[in-house]
Amino acid sequence: MFWKRVTDVASGDYADFIFKSMWRNHFYSELPRGVVIKKYPHTPEGQADFYRDIFPRLAKLPFVLGAFIYKWKDGERCYLCGQSDCPQDGTRWGILDFEGREKPAYRAVRDALKEL
Repeated sequence: MFWKRVTDVASGDYADFIFKSMWRNHFYSELPRGVVIKKYPHTPEGQADFYRDIFPRLAKLPFVLGAFIYKWKDGERCYLCGQSDCPQDGTRWGILDFEGREKPAYRAVRDALKEL
């Protein structure tokens, strides 16, 4: 599916398109170089810990008026590259799993918002 997506959107040299753009991260199924969130691994528990920590910090900032959750439900495939294990955009970032069941992050967001 990845190659179909590339051929659908790329024109010309596919190697340049993949390796000299953000598609490189999709090709390798990894976050961009330099993106390290040491305390928050890309796991259900790490995601919940992130939300538990970030909401109180955001609430203290005078210029923050609200927040929204980027992904409500996990995607089975990345909407951009079509891979099932892409950490870049489309998979495993939701607060509900593929089946719509609550992940630990759902409860962390719910509890954090109750406190605000």
